[in-house]
Amino acid sequence: FAAPVPITTTMSHVSGIQAADLDGDGDLDVVASGNEAPTLGWFENLGGQVFSTVRTFPTTVANAATLATGDLDGDGDLDLVTSVFNDHEILWHENLGGGSFSPAELIEGVSSIYDAELADLDGDDKVDVVWCGSFEVAWKRNQILFPIGTPYCSGNPNTTGTVGTLGAYGSDVVVANEFVLRAKDLPPNEFGFFLMGSIQAASPVGPGVLCLDNPILRLIGSPGSVVNSGPGGTIERTIDLVSLPNATFVQAGETWNFQLWHRDFEIPTLTQTMNFTEGVSVTFQ
Repeated sequence: FAAPVPITTTMSHVSGIQAADLDGDGDLDVVASGNEAPTLGWFENLGGQVFSTVRTFPTTVANAATLATGDLDGDGDLDLVTSVFNDHEILWHENLGGGSFSPAELIEGVSSIYDAELADLDGDDKVDVVWCGSFEVAWKRNQILFPIGTPYCSGNPNTTGTVGTLGAYGSDVVVANEFVLRAKDLPPNEFGFFLMGSIQAASPVGPGVLCLDNPILRLIGSPGSVVNSGPGGTIERTIDLVSLPNATFVQAGETWNFQLWHRDFEIPTLTQTMNFTEGVSVTFQ
């Protein structure tokens, strides 16, 4: 081996290190943990065997013992898992893209923790977490709902200035019946409900664009089917594929399209109106 090349001398008592492509640019970056500030940081690979200065995470993690990287949420980038020795916690930081990460979220509180790793232990194409402590070896199944389907038919901006986005999550396997629709970037505190149909369209309707053609099913009538977007402008609903309106059945091999209708208002008159999100198309198995 050649002589060692320092990446940083600003972190002390470093106990964990991983090499992974954290910013999605095709080369390996380095992430490390220690017990003095900065307790958790990463170093971008700038090419030519040169690394950036330390880049920190939005959550201070004291005494992160070990690190592991993997795509926990199925969005195609590498998230970070830390095992925290003093606080007896396993945390994860979602990779938001471009080297940005979310604040830490708790995976599990444990009696003690020495190490945690990621691996698909149950063969469902999701990485699970496995860890060891003083008197324990355990694992936890990853139940994060992965994105499925394909967006289509971008509509018109609502009063937030953006087009409402719509994503489908869970499983496209009919018999699994694990299907969630999540609409974001909506006007806050407005009501909405989901639509579905087998035929795509792009028809102007009021200030919005209807991405479905007849016959269109309005997924209403059951408790929780008309939902308020709340202060965050988000509406999420689990769709029961075996209990749809008009005795409709989703079958393997069929493609169904989905959209959200929601209330909106005009500026500056504040006149009540309506709009739609973009559409999302899902082919079921």
